[in-house]
Amino acid sequence: MKANHIPITQEQLDKIYSSDKWEITEINLEELKVIPKIVRPNDLLGAFISGSQDEPKRLNSYPSIAAFEVLVFEKNPKPEWNEGPVNAYHYVIRRSGNTAFPYILSGPYTTETIIGHHPDELNLDVYNQ
Repeated sequence: MKANHIPITQEQLDKIYSSDKWEITEINLEELKVIPKIVRPNDLLGAFISGSQDEPKRLNSYPSIAAFEVLVFEKNPKPEWNEGPVNAYHYVIRRSGNTAFPYILSGPYTTETIIGHHPDELNLDVYNQ
């Protein structure tokens, strides 16, 4: 999957990111919809972000001020790829230097995800309620 590089505004970033620590927090999926080009937005199960404006990290080859992962329901898993009912995708956010769009969102990536692109085990019972 080819990564997108999408300019985003301060307002868009503020909708999904409010901490300044590399501490994982959940993103409200409705608020995530303000971010363009998120993979399969109608199949999202959850999203989690962390970051720090003061302490960027090199992620997916970029000096990133934040990173987030989305968990997506996989309607047609491919057992030959060891794919189950969930895929994880990784995004990074970096500064752009542009005042109108001060950040660039890069992704989705299938590498550097915390739980792996094809998680081995994930309890989806909570989504069946």
